[in-house]
Amino acid sequence: MSDFLDEYQTLQIRSKRVQVGLTTAKKARWVARDKARLEEFVQKLVSLVAKLNDLLPSSEGVLEGMTHENFTSLGALHVGTICEASEHMNSRMYTFAKSFPNERCQERIVDLMWFRTMDERKELINAPENGTYGQILEPPSRDDNWDGLSQWPCQGQEAIYVHRRTHDLLQEWAGNLILHAPNFFFWHLGTDEQMSQGGLCTALLYQILQVNRPLIKRILPDMWRHLYRSEAAAYPIPSPAQMPKVFDLFCDPADAFQSSKYCFYVDGLVEYSGRYQAAVQFIELLSKLPNVKTLASTRPEPGFADGFCGCPMLKLKVLTRTDIKNYVEHKIEDHPHMARLLAQGPAEARGIITKLVDKASGVSSGCSCTSIRAQRVRCVWSDV
Repeated sequence: MSDFLDEYQTLQIRSKRVQVGLTTAKKARWVARDKARLEEFVQKLVSLVAKLNDLLPSSEGVLEGMTHENFTSLGALHVGTICEASEHMNSRMYTFAKSFPNERCQERIVDLMWFRTMDERKELINAPENGTYGQILEPPSRDDNWDGLSQWPCQGQEAIYVHRRTHDLLQEWAGNLILHAPNFFFWHLGTDEQMSQGGLCTALLYQILQVNRPLIKRILPDMWRHLYRSEAAAYPIPSPAQMPKVFDLFCDPADAFQSSKYCFYVDGLVEYSGRYQAAVQFIELLSKLPNVKTLASTRPEPGFADGFCGCPMLKLKVLTRTDIKNYVEHKIEDHPHMARLLAQGPAEARGIITKLVDKASGVSSGCSCTSIRAQRVRCVWSDV
C-alpha cells in the first residue's frame, strides 16, 4: 500500500510539473508518451479496489433486510406516509415502501390458512420396507386385476407418495414446468381439521398459495381487501361451501396452473367425517383443473365406490400382496418361535405364514406386520 501511494504521489507531482505552461495538445502528447506508466498505475488501482472489496463485506441484501425489519415494525399508515414522501425521489425506499404492503398482506393471508396439525398424519408415515412397493408402479400383467381401489393405514397411496419412483415419473410428466405435490391425509383420531372437508380445502389452498403468492389478490379478493386496508389480526378463511368457487378461479389461463404442474394426494377418505358426495365433487373439481393429476384413496366404502365408479382405479391390496408375503417371510421366519415351528412341522408352519399373509392383505407390511411379528406369533405358538 505504501509503495502504491508513493508512486501515485510521484506521478501526481510529475503531471503538475509537466502541465505548467503546456497547451492542451501538448498535454495530450505527454500522456501518450507516458502511456506505459499510466497503464501500470491503472492496473495497480484496479488491484487496490479489488482488495478493498475483499476486505469490506458486501452491502447487497443487507440494506433490504434492514429496511424490511424496520417496515415490519411500522403500521400501515406510516408505511403509506413513507411511500408518499419518497414517491418523487426515485429511491430504493419508495420501491420497497410500495411493494411492502402487498407482501405483508400475502404473508398474513398464508399464515391464516395454516393450522398446526396440517402435516401431522403425513409425518407418521413409515418408510417403505426395503424392496417393497415397487410393484405398485410397474405396468400390469394380464393376470393383474386393477378394478378397485383399496387403502389401509400406512399402506396404499401413502406407499406411492413416499416412493422415489413416484416423484421421478411425475417429474417426467411435468417436463420443464415446476412440479408441486399438495397433499392431505385424513385422520379420524385427529382434530376437526384433520377429518373435515374444510381442513382438506384449506390445507390444499395453503400449499398452492404458499408457492404462488401473487395469486392471492385475485383468488381471495375480499380477504385481501380487508387485510390490506386494516391492521386486523384475522379474517375468516373461505368456508367449505365457498371453496369450490375459489378453486374455479384457478382455471384462468393466466394463472400459475399454466406455468406449473400439480399432483394432488388425498389419502384416507374413509376417515372423512362429512358427506361422501361433497368430498367426491371436490376431488372431481380438482381433477378438472389444467395441468393437474389427482390421486385419492380409501378403503372399500360403498359411498366412494359409487362416486368414483367412472374413474381409473387400482386395487392396491392385490398389487402389494407379493410385498406383504416377502415381508412376512423375511420377518416372521427369523422369529425364534417360528424357527422352532418350521423345524417341528414345516407344512403346518408354512400354513400359518400363508394365513398371516392373507390376514395382512391390504394392511401395511411396514406397520401391521411389525405388530404381527411381536404379538401374533406368540399367540400362534401358544395355540400350537
